[in-house]
Amino acid sequence: MARPKIRYLVAKLQKGGHVLYYWQPAVALRSAGFLPRRIAEATNALADAIAEAERLNAQLDAWRTGNLPVPLKPETIPWLVRLYQTDPRYTDLAEKTKQSYDWCMKVLEAWSERAGHPPLRSITRRIVRTFYRSMVDKTPSKANAVMRMLSILMSVAKDEGFVGENPAEKQHLRGTQPRQQVWTMDEVQAFCTRAADVGRRSIALAVLLAYNLGQRETDVLAMPWSKYDGDVIRLRQSKTKVLLDVPVLAELRDALDATEKKSPTMVVSESTGRPYRVHNFTHLFAEIRDAIGLGHLQYRDLRRSAVVALAEAGCEIPEISAITGHSLARCVSILETYLPRNSVMARNAIAKLEEYRKRTKVGSPNGETGSRVGRNGAEAGI
Repeated sequence: MARPKIRYLVAKLQKGGHVLYYWQPAVALRSAGFLPRRIAEATNALADAIAEAERLNAQLDAWRTGNLPVPLKPETIPWLVRLYQTDPRYTDLAEKTKQSYDWCMKVLEAWSERAGHPPLRSITRRIVRTFYRSMVDKTPSKANAVMRMLSILMSVAKDEGFVGENPAEKQHLRGTQPRQQVWTMDEVQAFCTRAADVGRRSIALAVLLAYNLGQRETDVLAMPWSKYDGDVIRLRQSKTKVLLDVPVLAELRDALDATEKKSPTMVVSESTGRPYRVHNFTHLFAEIRDAIGLGHLQYRDLRRSAVVALAEAGCEIPEISAITGHSLARCVSILETYLPRNSVMARNAIAKLEEYRKRTKVGSPNGETGSRVGRNGAEAGI
């Protein structure tokens, strides 16, 4: 394989026959903050790789001549963030997960800046604990997310030999109350009506897909028409890679049949004729939701709501798992969060018990329902 004649550009042939490209500066430059990275996300994209390598080389040359600010201080939090963002542990993540991680890393970089960007080796468990306490009283859930991100980063630093121990590992984080908000069917219908009234039937469809299929936002927005045969939607979840065949309810089938196929994906923006960008979808969804007084609900609550609706309908755990894509073990563990106990479920449980007792004619404590055990216990040999 011919190697492109571009400084620091390295081509690596993979087992599958495709080529990946990397920008790999000399070790001395790495210590100055210029880190190796994979470039050109598409495989075999030589032209893109050359363009990106030349851009990075231009930055390097500008730094050498004093026309570019000094790179990040080596072995500090911002430097570690850039290192992590070139690692498969980050690059292989789903885009929405990256967005969440990026927010946490910005908080960590700001913390580092306030402290004068101390070396990684100087960050102790006590320092980490003090940082956590400064956040946790205001926003416990966000503080926990930042701490988990710091633990991930320091784990990378430990793996690379920059620190001996991970000071953020196994920190005792304050427990937070899990979300238990669920959409009612009336709320879903009210949202869809409002969305249609403002010319956003696409967002109404996205809500119906999530509510009826119990899938994540990223999977709903990327759902293709090619995987729908008029009766069943076949999908592979982007996060877990689980393959599902989910039959479509009549309500959802009607909405899909009424949707014009303008794009390979089901959910398409009326403004652009293309799939939504996540931030644009989130903004428009919130506008519609807030306009009808449902500000306490979030799009992610629709996945939980689907689980609750299935349980209220009497579905067993394997049946719920077949819809949502959770493993059986995972489904059992998360139902404590995803399945708030309520009177509907209590009535369902009592109805099942009542039916069982009628069917078996067992259950009355005094034995008057036809039990083979008499009042004196003689028939049973008591």
